[in-house]
Formats: sequence, structure tokens, C-alpha cells
Amino acid sequence: MERMDRLFLYLRIRRSIQRLFILGFSLLYYCSLSTGKEFKIGLIIPYKTVALHVGNNFMKGENFAAAITIAVEDLNSNPDILPGHNITFTWEDSKCEELLTIRQEFKMINSRVSAIIGPGCNCKVAARNAAAFHIPMISYMCSSTELSDKKLYPTFARTFAVDSQVTPSVISLLKKFKWTTVAIIYENLTKWIDLKDSMKRHLKANGIKVSYEGSTIGPFALHSKVMDDRIREMMSEIKNKARIVIFVTSFHMAREGIYIAFQENMISGEYVFIAFELDQVYAAKRKKLPFLWFQTDSHYRNSSDFVSSVQKGSEAVLLLTVKAPLGSTYADFKKRLEDRTKDPPFNSSTYISNQGMTPPVFGAYLYDAVYQFGIALNKTLSRNETPVGEAIIEKMRDINYLSIQGYQVHIDANGDAEFNLTLLSSKYNPKTKEKEMTETGNFHIVTHTVTQRGTPDFRYKENMTIDWPGGRKTPPKDHPPCGFNGELCSVDEKKDNKTTIIAAVSGALAFLVLLFIANFYRHYRAERELQSRFWKIDYDELCFEHRRGSNTSLASTVMHQRDDDEEAGIPLLEDTTAEGKTTSIGKYKGNVVTVAKLPTRSIDLTRKVLLELKQMRDIRHDNLNQFIGACAEPPIVCIVMQYCSRGSLQDILENSDVKLDHMFIASLVSDIVKGMAYLHSSDIRSHGNLKSSNCLVDSRWVLKITDYGLPTFRSKVKKSVDNYAYYRDQLWVAPELLRNPNRDIRGTQKGDVYSFAIILHEFHTREGPYANSNLEPKEIIHRVKEREYPPFRPIVTKLIGGVEELRELMTQCWEEEPETRPDFPDIKKIMHRLLIQNGMKTNIFDNIVYMMEKYADNLEELVMERTGQLIEEKKKTDALLERMLPPSVAEQLKKGKAVEAESFNQVSIYFSDIVGFTSLSAESTPMQVVALLNDLYTLFDDIIREYDVYKVETIGDAYMVVSGLPIRNGSRHAGEIARMSLHLVDAVQTIFTVRHKPGYKLKLRVGIHSGPVVAGVVGNTMPRYCLFGDTVNTASRMESNGEPLRIHISDQTKKILDQLGGFIVEERGEVFLKGKGNCITYWLIDAVKKRQLSVKGKSHHPNGNPLLSYLTAPSQFGSTGSLNVRRTDSFRKNIKSTPSPKPKKKVWHKFDVEDGLLGADHTAV
Repeated sequence: MERMDRLFLYLRIRRSIQRLFILGFSLLYYCSLSTGKEFKIGLIIPYKTVALHVGNNFMKGENFAAAITIAVEDLNSNPDILPGHNITFTWEDSKCEELLTIRQEFKMINSRVSAIIGPGCNCKVAARNAAAFHIPMISYMCSSTELSDKKLYPTFARTFAVDSQVTPSVISLLKKFKWTTVAIIYENLTKWIDLKDSMKRHLKANGIKVSYEGSTIGPFALHSKVMDDRIREMMSEIKNKARIVIFVTSFHMAREGIYIAFQENMISGEYVFIAFELDQVYAAKRKKLPFLWFQTDSHYRNSSDFVSSVQKGSEAVLLLTVKAPLGSTYADFKKRLEDRTKDPPFNSSTYISNQGMTPPVFGAYLYDAVYQFGIALNKTLSRNETPVGEAIIEKMRDINYLSIQGYQVHIDANGDAEFNLTLLSSKYNPKTKEKEMTETGNFHIVTHTVTQRGTPDFRYKENMTIDWPGGRKTPPKDHPPCGFNGELCSVDEKKDNKTTIIAAVSGALAFLVLLFIANFYRHYRAERELQSRFWKIDYDELCFEHRRGSNTSLASTVMHQRDDDEEAGIPLLEDTTAEGKTTSIGKYKGNVVTVAKLPTRSIDLTRKVLLELKQMRDIRHDNLNQFIGACAEPPIVCIVMQYCSRGSLQDILENSDVKLDHMFIASLVSDIVKGMAYLHSSDIRSHGNLKSSNCLVDSRWVLKITDYGLPTFRSKVKKSVDNYAYYRDQLWVAPELLRNPNRDIRGTQKGDVYSFAIILHEFHTREGPYANSNLEPKEIIHRVKEREYPPFRPIVTKLIGGVEELRELMTQCWEEEPETRPDFPDIKKIMHRLLIQNGMKTNIFDNIVYMMEKYADNLEELVMERTGQLIEEKKKTDALLERMLPPSVAEQLKKGKAVEAESFNQVSIYFSDIVGFTSLSAESTPMQVVALLNDLYTLFDDIIREYDVYKVETIGDAYMVVSGLPIRNGSRHAGEIARMSLHLVDAVQTIFTVRHKPGYKLKLRVGIHSGPVVAGVVGNTMPRYCLFGDTVNTASRMESNGEPLRIHISDQTKKILDQLGGFIVEERGEVFLKGKGNCITYWLIDAVKKRQLSVKGKSHHPNGNPLLSYLTAPSQFGSTGSLNVRRTDSFRKNIKSTPSPKPKKKVWHKFDVEDGLLGADHTAV
């Protein structure tokens, strides 16, 4: 006993240690996922070998593994998916061996992968392991039906459609034609037996009885007499048990059954046979060559007789076939797959050595698996959820996605991809004059309100129906009139058919009489209502208080109330738009209304027009703008609608000041959907002009759709064709309507769905339709009309946070084929599910208090932000003004005061120019001249900051500075100008270098004179602070009569300098000055106490030029065509890494040494 107790204790301790190990590993795994920016996925693939029960070596991973490389690249390059994150991958070969698969899986788990893509085979144990470690596993090839059990495999999903997924489409087809009893013929192979068993379970769950099931002998007996006898035996038994026969077989076997059914006279119209073709390769081939549906390569059959019999027998066949890949997207993908297979990490030459080999469709399944994982991971992170298996796989269940194969694919609630099937039936082709299998209908995913799950729903293609055999107009019944055993007909009824016929005829006649009376009374009431004209409004009853013209849609104008007496009573209807329509605001019976005058003086009140007006009068819905009435008496024809004070949805979306959170957006979208769903169910049927400007918002933030109905009235609004406004209005129109020049003004319901998709795009971008396109509206319309693939649609760069599902809904609604777009009732269910999932109510009033609080907070933040921006702009304006004018003068101008001219008794004026500037300019390009002057005067500007001077202006190479104004400084003005002049001349001699001519030395010529001047602001436009007086002219003459690199001063300046002391002056002698005659002048040689050559506050480049000027002027790093060189990272690196030329002169600033820009040979002064 002790030994047994110890054994049990040992087992319990061991089990506890294992649990602790798994728990600790899972916690480490969560932490690595939640904090990392890089997500690594692991691919497990049978690279070289595929087990025989799975497939053949054409399906080996080597032929399609590079699809993961393409998918990862596409995910990382998409800015909308995982922004700020990155995806990488690793891969291992499973060789289709279960034990190796498990070892490779644990190897990836230990490397902390975020997801496992695969495996290709032996999936059940691997999927259980993934569930234990909470790792998502998405397979591209696993076909086991047991993996659909989410209790056992909660973290498993697949993009590969297993055969059992054909069952929902079969059930949808049976329900469409109200067939509740079927027979099943299945092929004697494990694959088809499993499908038959699964189908039986689902048929029974949906109330459909399987009255017979029979098995073929096996594929080895195909095209043999033994097989024919077996099928003939089954057909004989079916005649007494069913009328609807389902072939759960390959199409080759089903074709044999159709051949035998034709021989057994079962194609008369009483029987229907349902068959499948689930191989995409064969389906695509037969789509291009329809006659292959009827042919066989067997020598056992007489070819012509067999083909003729199968072709006639196909009249009773409904064929469910997998859609072939559409458009150029899949073709481009296959080309990329072939190219990338030879690249790392796979490095395979399979497509080089096997020329002409086509990549298998599993490459598309692998691409979809990786890409859908990226989307699910993005949704998980955006909702701040931990990216573990259950959370990610939950985002992949019950969704629709656009496959790389070019069409929509549905993943059901179990995470299994469903077949995208289409229905083929026999139809006459007038071109070939033969019956062919033609695409008749498709299966659309419909979301149920209660279960919130999507199931296929069969729908005919536009203008298509099934041509039933025997010339029938309706589908055959699933049983004979009296049942298979006469149980539906009593004995008395059989004996007394005459009495039955008489009673039936009498009842029918009585019913017809009652129907006629009811119809007559209904018609009488309708005519009375039409003639009563409750909609009629007398124009004199309308009161207009203000006027405004509008080119928006009916009733979409918003008025700002004004109290101008002179406008009171002026009729708005005088203002007309380019379309000839006027929209204005008025009052009717005390209520504010919108009045839209049409550009016609009269309209015929025909019965059709009266019926339209009655329909509008009867429409009542919270999300449809109410029709009040109409004025139809000449000479004024107008429509009166409800007034919505907050304007159109377009105005709100394009106003960046209006902040819309996801709750607000979802409520507005829900209002559109509810309004359109009601409109489509009414007698009006469709809108025809749905766009954001025709969606109005009232004072309670309820969205109302307007501009619907009244096609006769709307046809009176003539739009100018071939102008910008016309083509912009067409941006919401569906492509199939754009291609129809004579389209009905009422549009179509599918066209309204397309328009709704464009409005959803506006919600995402808030910049109008096609805002991210640089094309003109006319070019956009042309591209939409052209059948491009993929279709040309707006680009969505930004997603609405919290309701990312709206983007998926948008892409479904603007599908190229109208029949693939959902209807508004289906969209309404999707929106209801979206609101419930996000914890929102369908009515915005439940959240209005919360919204108003956020709005108030947002308004306060907006006011503070705008106030701060205003202060910053004012500072910039003041700084700019003070750089153009003296601060004292600028202050007077800012206060609105007039600046009067002011006289100054003593100032000193400095003039300088460059000797030989004309010849230097002739030898230089204009950009080099500008760079030279910019470098020189930037240096001068830095120097003069250290002196009590004011820079007046620069004209070409002339530089003018004054001291002693606008703030007087006694006699110091001459000393300030003198020291500044010496500083400038010394800098030009010793420091400055002409960038494009390093060996050339500038020669500065300077003149100074002191005396009285008058200063003031001249002009209103670009005002300038100017100096006037003889002192200005004399200073200019001193400069023009000077010599290079010398400072020429007048006698008046010399006397002031003598008074100040500390300056060395040399007499020049008499010089003739124009207007002055001969005057004694002097040379300023030096100053005893001059300042050091230093300028604070700005660093320079080692060549002596200011660094700011260096970056904003042409140089070896920038283009000579621009003075604004952007300082990119590469530019900064270039400056740091490129060794500076060794200077021969001193440079200005000590900051160069501190910043490490100077070498050891540089000296700072």
C-alpha cells in the first residue's frame, strides 16, 4: 500500500510540474508578444514530399512556399496594417510525417513565434498543441473535418476550403426552390463518404429528408458495363423515392449518372440532378471551353452518342462549381511566385527546371492565410487585446475577405473557409446555336440577425433564370402530385374528380369576382387620393425672410439667420444656380422649410406625376427628409421639404473643427442604412442620387436622406454636361450606370449600394471622394467606367478607430459586379451587429449627454490651441516687422499711429560697395552672385549687431548703415560707425572667402560722413524707413571717391572723432566732390580701442561663412537651383563625415571649436 501511495504521489507531483511549466511558458510568451514590435510567424510545410493520402508531388511545398515571402512583404508595405510593427517568418520541412511535424512545431514554439502557418498534413495533434500554448494556427492545406470543432481546436483556422463546406450552398439551393426530400448517390471513396455523412447531418438539421442513398462501385469501374448497371439500378430505385438527386461524387462520375438518367427517360422535367466540380483547374479549363463539360476521353463510350446524350441530359442538371480566379491579380501573383521561388530562403529551381509548370492553387491559400493573420493581428492590437491564439482566431471567424484569387471568400463561425461557388445551368447560346452550361447565379453571404452568423444565400445573376427541362416555367416539385405511394390523394377524390373540378371552378370564379370588386374599390380610393392633392401648397402661403442661393441638392442649404430689414420680404427664388435650381429657406404655417424652385415655369400634372407626389406624401421615416408639398401653379414650380439646420453630411465631414468619434460615425452610418433600407422597401424603390450632400443632419443630429423620389420633377433640373461640377457629381454613381448613357434618373438599388460605399470612404478620409487621387473628376469617371482589374476605386489611407469593419463593408459595397454587392437589408443587419459588438445603441440620443461633454471639452481645447497659434503668429509678425523697421517706428505702426518724419541734428552715415563687382558678376552665374552677396551681408549683419548702428538698406553690392538714429546717442555715432568700418574692412581682408572663387579677394570701398538728416516711413505698401538730406548724398560721394580697402571720411566726421579720441586718421588732401567742390578729406587708419573680431550667437562653417548661410545657399551638398536645401539625415552625415578644407585664415567664432567643426589648424579670435 505504501508503494502504491508513493506512486500516486509521484504522479500528482509530476502532473503539477508539467502544468507549472506550461503556465510559465505561456506567461513568457504573452510578455514577448505584448511588448515586441516584431512578430515572427512559423511556416510548417511538406517541402519535398506529400503523403499519398493527401495528394501528389505537384502539391509539394517547394512549388508554392514562396507565397509566404510575398504575403509578408505585402503586409509590411501596407501602412494601414500593423503600423509601427514588422512581420518576419521562419520555416521548417515536415516531410508530411506526424512525429517530425510535432518536433518542428515545438521548435517554433520555443523560438516564440506569434503564429504557426500550416502544417500541410497531420494537423490534428499539431492543432491541439497550438491550443495548449494559445498560439494561432492557420492552415492552407489541412482537410480533416474534425478540425472544425472549436471546443477541441479553439486556435485553429484555415483558408483551404474542405469538401464539407459545399453543404451550406446545397442547403441554400434546396431552400430556394422549396425542396425538402432528396436522394444521394455517392462515390465509394473515403473523401466522398465523409462528405455524404456530413451532408446528411446538416440536411436533417435543416428539415430536409434523405429518402435514398446509394453508392457506386468505385473509380476503377468507371466507364464499364458493371458501373452502368449499378447506376441504372440506383436510378430505378430513385424513381419511387425522390425527384431531386444529389451526386456526392466527382464530376466524371456524375457525368456517367447523367448519361444513364437520359437513357432512363428522367430528363422530362420531373427530375433535377445536382452535381459538383470542386477542382479549380478543371473548372477554369471548362469555363474557357464549355464543350468539355459533355466530353469524355474514354474509349468505352461512343463519343458522339455520349456527348449528345450528356448535353441533352444537362438540361436537368444544376452544377455547383468553384469559381476560377478572376482578373489579373492572380496571374500577377503566380508570376511573382515563380520569380520568388528561386530567391532565399527557399532557393528552389523547380520552375527553372520545369518550364511551363503552373503554381498550384495552394500558393493562394498560403498567401491568404498569412495575410488574414496580419489583418486579424492588426484588429487585436487596435483593440488593446493580448495577441494570443483565441483572440486572433476570433477575428478570423465569420468574416468575408478578398482573396488573392480575385473574389470574396467567407470563413464560417468555425474558422473554415467556404467554397466560393457559382451555379451553372443549361442555356441556349445563340452564337454556337447549342445548349451550354452557363453561369446563372451566385451564393451571397447573409448575416442572420439572431445568430449573427453568415450563411450562403442563392441569388440569380441579373437578367438570368434557370431554363427548367420540359419547357417548365417553375421548378419541379420534389414529389409526385399524389406522393410516391398515393398518400397525398384520398380514395374519394380519385373517384369523384368531376365534383372536384366543378367545386374548384366555382371557387375560382367566386374568388375572381371578389378580387375584381376589391381591386375596383382599391382603384377608386387611389384615384380619389390622387385627385384630392393633399400635397398642394399655395405659393402665397410661403413666407421668405432671407435670401440665399445654393447649388446643393434639394433642401441641403443651411441658413445663417440675419436681421437686415432691407432683405426682408425679398423672394429668394430670384437667385438661380448653374443647374437652374434655387434652394432657399422660408416658412410654411409657422414651420421653417426648405424651398427648391425648379427651372421651369409649368409642369403637366399627369397621372404619373400625381402618383409620384402621392408617394412622396405617404413616405414617413425618421431617416428620410419629409416631403411637405409642392407648388405646381405657373409661373412658379417648387418643392417644399423639411428644414435641417446643421446642413449636409458633406459639410460636416469636410469641416476639421467638427470632431467625430467612432460612436458618432457609426450612428450616422446606421441612419443612412436605415433610411435607404426603408426607401428600397417602399414604392419609390431606389434613390438614384445618393451622395453626402444629399444626407442632411437636423438639430438633433439625426441624419435624414433627401433628394429622393419625384423623377419627373428632378428631370427638369438640367445639368451642364462636360464641366467640373457635372463630373464631380458623377463620383458617387455606380460604374454600370456610368456606362449607360440613357440610364433611368431613379437609378438602381445596387447603384445606391455603390453610392453608399463612396460615402463610407468619405467617413474614412473626411476629404471628399477620391481625395487622395491627383486626377481630375473627368479622368476618374473615365477610369471607373473602364473595366480595369482590380477596379479603380478610392484609396483609403486612414481607418476609423473602433469600427474597422466599415472598411470591409465599404469594399463589399463597391464591387464591380452589382449582384455581388449586399442589399441594404443585409447591410442593416451588419450595422446592427457592429453596433452591438461595440456596445453602442442604434439611437444617438442614448449617448447625447456624453457627446456634448466631449464636444465642450473639445471646444475648450480648440480655443486654447487657436489662441496659442494666434500668439505665436503675432510674435512672428512682430519679429518680421522689427527686422524691416526700427522697433520704435514698428510700435507706432502697430498702434495705428501715423509715423511723422523726424529731424536728427547729428548722425554718421556709412556707405560701402565692392570694387570690381561688375566684372566679377560677369564671370559668375546669377546663383553664384546671389550666394556671394548672401554670405557677405550675412557676415556684415552679424558684425554690426555689436555696434550702436542701424542698417538702412542694401542695393546690389552697396551697403548703407547709420548711427545716431532713430535713438540719439550724442556724439558717439561717429565712433560707432568708425569702429564698425574698421571691423568690416578687416573681416573682408582676413576672413571672407568667395565660395566659387577661393583665391579671389574682395576689395571693399568705404565712405563716411556726419551731419543732419530727416528720417521717416515712406509709402503704404511695403513701407520703408528712409533717410533724406545732403548728408546722405555726401556720404555716398565719399564712398564713390574712395579707394579699395580704405575708409574715406569727411572733415566733419574727423572733427567728431578727434573729440572722442582714440582714432588714427591720415589727411588725404583736397578731393573734388560733385556738388561740393574741392573738400579736404581723410583716411581712417585704425582705432586705439577697437573691438576684437568676434561675433556672438552664431556658428560658422570652417571656410569662414556662417553655417546658416552655408545651409541655405548653393554648395557642393545642394542644388545650385535653389537657396533652400533641405537638411536631411544624409546631409548631416555628409557634413560630419566629409573632412573640411584646411583654412588659411582665422575664422570668426569660438563656437566652431566647441562644436568640433574646426581642425587643429584653426584659430578662434
